[in-house]
Amino acid sequence: MDEVHIPNDATYAPFSLTDVIAAAPLASRLLLGATFPGRVLSAAALGVYPGSALKDWVCRQDEVARLAARLDEGFTSFLWILEASRSARQRAHPAFG
Repeated sequence: MDEVHIPNDATYAPFSLTDVIAAAPLASRLLLGATFPGRVLSAAALGVYPGSALKDWVCRQDEVARLAARLDEGFTSFLWILEASRSARQRAHPAFG
């Protein structure tokens, strides 16, 4: 059976990105006396979310296209079998059409 693998980088980060977003400016202010480096780190951590979402979306598009092509092949062959069995039923029992 095929599996769809989605990276989910933001979900599986080794640390909580929301904690970094919230705490970086404060920690920078306390440790360095300036908030700018903390804001830069906070913005970088915040940027991981849209980057991860875009990466996941691209991965899903590739996987969905591949699975859709396989489903389409299987589905059309299944319809051919259905159509063939319907015509066989109609020949065997014309009253039931």
